[in-house]
Amino acid sequence: LDMWQFEKANRDRLKELKSALKDSNEQFNNYIKERMQALICNRDPQEEWEIRSTPTYIQLFKKQWDACQVHFELLRAENDGFAPGELKVVLHTQECRKEPRTENLWKMGKGTEESIKISYSSQEDFKRSMSEVFEHLKVLIDKYTDNIDLEMNATNKVPYSSRV
Repeated sequence: LDMWQFEKANRDRLKELKSALKDSNEQFNNYIKERMQALICNRDPQEEWEIRSTPTYIQLFKKQWDACQVHFELLRAENDGFAPGELKVVLHTQECRKEPRTENLWKMGKGTEESIKISYSSQEDFKRSMSEVFEHLKVLIDKYTDNIDLEMNATNKVPYSSRV
C-alpha cells in the first residue's frame, strides 16, 4: 500500500523519469550504432552488414551470418535499464546450435570476450573508455570477418550434436 500511495502521489514525476530513461537509452544505442557503422564504412559491400539492437545488446553481422547467429556483440554487463557501467565486447559463433557450421567456426568465438568499464566522470573519460570498446571491436572485425566468411561458405559443416 505504501508503494502504491507513493506511485499515485508521484505519478507525473515518475512518468517524466521513465521517459527520460527511455530517451537516454535510445541516445546511447544510437551512439553505439553510429560508431559501429563507422567501423565498417570502408568494407565492401556495405549493404551486406546489419546492426541489431535490444535493450541489453547491440550486434553487428553480415546478413549471410544471421542464420547461424554469428555476430560481433556489445553486451551490457548490467540489465537494469540505465547507461551501462561496463560493456562486454565479444564474437559469438555458437549461439544457434541447430545450424551446422565448420568445426573452426564453432570454436572461433572462444576467448574473444573483453569487458570494458565505461567511465562517465567526464566527457574525456567517457570518450576514452568508449574508444577502448571500439578499438577491441575493430580488432575482432579485422581479425575474424574474412575467416567467418570462409567458414560460412565451407562444405565441411557439422551439427552441434556431432561435435566431439
